[in-house]
Amino acid sequence: LEDEMVVGRLLRKRGVQGNIQRLGYLEQDIAIFQDALNRKGGLIVVSGITNSGKSMAIASMLSTVQDKNILTVEDPVEYQIINKNITQFQIFEAQVEELKSTFVDFTKAFKRGDPDIVFVGEWRNDPELSKAIEELAFAGQLIFTTLHINSAFVFYEAVSSIFHVNLESAIRMLILSVNQVLVKQVCPHCGIEISIKDASKSISDITLRTLPYSNKEEFIEFLRQDIPIKVRNEEGCSKCNFTGYIGLTPIYEYMYPDVATREWIRKDNPSSFEVEEHIRREKFGKNKLDTYMEKLKLGMVDLSPSVLNALR
Repeated sequence: LEDEMVVGRLLRKRGVQGNIQRLGYLEQDIAIFQDALNRKGGLIVVSGITNSGKSMAIASMLSTVQDKNILTVEDPVEYQIINKNITQFQIFEAQVEELKSTFVDFTKAFKRGDPDIVFVGEWRNDPELSKAIEELAFAGQLIFTTLHINSAFVFYEAVSSIFHVNLESAIRMLILSVNQVLVKQVCPHCGIEISIKDASKSISDITLRTLPYSNKEEFIEFLRQDIPIKVRNEEGCSKCNFTGYIGLTPIYEYMYPDVATREWIRKDNPSSFEVEEHIRREKFGKNKLDTYMEKLKLGMVDLSPSVLNALR
């Protein structure tokens, strides 16, 4: 009743320039993201919990585009993108109503600027903003935005329940849905190599049974293999400041639906779980367990209860 809490965000002055490989995305997935960047008209959504690297991911993608006019609006501008073809704006919440410049104001104004790509920092629960995003997406602009949802595959359900966007519009708009969480990366210099079978002994059956993914049985079988992975060295080394970890890496999932998939969603209105199964089966994306297994094999992350709890 007497104490106070203050939350601060550090905004780094350094710019972001042209390299999404260094963020930890796998090569075959970067090719998908780059293909989506070349599309005209539609919506690319990067979602996740707070501090999951959404803005950095989008800023890095946009920094690779050299031949298109890009306008962005954020609250606040988190990363300066080092590109001459990008103009970045920050919303202004003044006390005087006439001086306010909101996401809605900027998004509406962007239509007159005729950009090729627009980044709206956050899709908020505002009917006018949703309408403006729809209009831009259908007018031929490629729209980037972020959402606070926990899966790439719940996009259609989420925009319907949160923003009251009808299914037909959501299907027509969406090009790419990405969802991610950041986890600690094992130091490659001092990580200890052991078999995944031995490492999995620290994981409880309850944790495995409650993983919310369509391929959790496949993941459990994967843990029974006698293949080498890297785990954290608790003593660390000078390269990782004796922590055993060096930086963060995304465990992510995405869907990049084709025309047939969109038509199936329009016709059957499937659940997010069914969408996930379909996308994986038809190879138009992957879920977080797919990415996690690949990064375990590469020695980038370890098998620990903390990581699995982050994926739940």
